[in-house]
Amino acid sequence: MDHVFRHRDRMRCWTSLLCGLLAAAAQAAECRYVPRTAAGGGAAKLAAQGNCGELVGKDGLRIFREHLGRLSFRDGLAEVRVDDKVFYVDRAGRAARAFPFDNGADYFSDGLARTIANGRIGYIDRRLRVVVKPEYDIGFPFDEGRAVVCIGCTEVPEGEHRAVRGGRWGMIDKTGAQVVPVIHTREALDRIIGDSGGR
Repeated sequence: MDHVFRHRDRMRCWTSLLCGLLAAAAQAAECRYVPRTAAGGGAAKLAAQGNCGELVGKDGLRIFREHLGRLSFRDGLAEVRVDDKVFYVDRAGRAARAFPFDNGADYFSDGLARTIANGRIGYIDRRLRVVVKPEYDIGFPFDEGRAVVCIGCTEVPEGEHRAVRGGRWGMIDKTGAQVVPVIHTREALDRIIGDSGGR
């Protein structure tokens, strides 16, 4: 009989552990987004919408179906904010964490926008597919098929803005290939870009 009690205690322990892990992996997402406007209504504004889904890990969002119909989509995507994070969400409910920029999600430039995973920057396309793996500490928007990136650099406060210091700098193309190796100082990269007209 003692064996049965030990087995039950072990099962409770495993069940508690599993429930704890699941709770840690997904937590309620108190969302803010621009709701779809009703016919004849005024312009909708960013507003709190309550629990619209679950945060999954540090960088994922699972949005509840009932909220998909309430989102305001533009070019097939909507922005959803949870705490200090911003996500792009498509009409099917797929979500990708976006780099926060100008009080919202990063803009698409040359068809790509910056994304964040594990504190690193990469790039996604409009179908929310990762096109350039998140492996950079800093990444600028694409311009004419190229983006300036940095590994090992840090942001520091500079007045009301932030400046980027140190690290190894280079340029990538839209496949993630290094067109200027990520080995230069920022000043050296600026000279290289200036000498080649940005190409």
